[in-house]
Amino acid sequence: MTSLKERLRARLRRFFDPELRDLATNTGLMWAATASKSVVGLAQVVLVTRILGRGAFGQLALVTAVTDVITLVLAVRVWEWVTKFLAEARAAKNGELAGAVVRLGYGASAAVNSLACVLLLAFADVIAARALDTPALAPAIRLYALTLLGTWVQDTAGATLRSLGAFRFLALFGIGSSLFRFALVLVPLLLGYGLVGLVGAYVVTELVLSAAMLLATRRALVREFGDALARGTLATLKPRAAEIRRLLGYSFGIDTVKALASQAAVLLLGVFRGADEVGLFRLAHHFIDLANRLAAGLFQAAFASLARLAAERRFADVRRVVRRSSLAVAVVLLPGCAAASLLAPWLVDMVSGPEYADAAPVLAAYVWYLVWILTFWSAPLCVSLGRPRWAFELVLASSAVRLAVMIPAVLAWGAVGAAVAEAIHGVAYVILSLAYHARATRHMRALEKAPDRPTLEASA
Repeated sequence: MTSLKERLRARLRRFFDPELRDLATNTGLMWAATASKSVVGLAQVVLVTRILGRGAFGQLALVTAVTDVITLVLAVRVWEWVTKFLAEARAAKNGELAGAVVRLGYGASAAVNSLACVLLLAFADVIAARALDTPALAPAIRLYALTLLGTWVQDTAGATLRSLGAFRFLALFGIGSSLFRFALVLVPLLLGYGLVGLVGAYVVTELVLSAAMLLATRRALVREFGDALARGTLATLKPRAAEIRRLLGYSFGIDTVKALASQAAVLLLGVFRGADEVGLFRLAHHFIDLANRLAAGLFQAAFASLARLAAERRFADVRRVVRRSSLAVAVVLLPGCAAASLLAPWLVDMVSGPEYADAAPVLAAYVWYLVWILTFWSAPLCVSLGRPRWAFELVLASSAVRLAVMIPAVLAWGAVGAAVAEAIHGVAYVILSLAYHARATRHMRALEKAPDRPTLEASA
């Protein structure tokens, strides 16, 4: 028995090599924050659904979906290329390049959010009356648009702190921010200010938390790069201008496609089925979002690791991290999906009560969308290898499957049909990711045979 235990422990130690252990540690820190956010978020959902009721809860979902769609249509995927370039700058110890990358990241996000905010303020009446057929939602849409004045910080700041290895700070900040957000949301709910009061609390929360994140990121960068950081200007990035334009272009394409596809269910249900069906789907989505938040921690930690390994040309380690992390995820994910699907009626009743019983079959089907997490590394791998076009093709193809199934499914079966379409999309994403993994593996083997590229310090 002792010999068997020792052999198992030895195998586990070999399986969880230093890179995978670092990934697991960083993911664990992100999960600690995510767990607190999930618990607090679940409590918030309980309060919001019970106090607002199905109709108002569905209207809240429409208000947030409109802002999300407009922002994502205009946005570029800033945090991914910031992660990639900062990993290279850190490997080359190039503070000027790091400063330039962060400034460009902040500038791109601020420009996108400002434009989105102006459009929402100007066209809220048209959107509410014609797109949503609910003119009364215009004031809430305008108010929620003001969150964009703070959220421009988040992508670049989060990517910077992860690239610098500040996962412990991010975990603590995540826990604190979730408690702060819950406290502010609780006030208008208990005072009876309804939908508009709740949206106003969201605005205040985002502005305060974004300011805190901005200050923390500045301090971390100064500690890492010192005075060289201040000398970084956009001119520093000139030798990499073509690569940056390519990354930004494909990032814009990825976010545009995702914006249209990810909000398709809510918008189609709102137009063809009404706020009640939106509320059922959105409630099921809150459960899925809990798992997606855990996946986001893994995704972001993996991106930082893969970008660093690729910048150091350690391609064998990249391949090993990808293979072993997928295996580890599968052991937990697949049984978890099966259990959640079976327990869907109990979960819905526990959270929102018998009024939302119709959401149980929606959740039972929707949970299988989460199989996409098996290949969580696909987009980070493509971007880290300097092949953002592959990530765009992957998102485009999987989103095409999503929309092709979503439209007839929503028209025929409402919220349940939307959930089935999401599950099919998750499976399609895994299949397509495996095809691009094979392509990325061939590319890495070719790079291993090629001479090293010039360092960033030399090119800058």
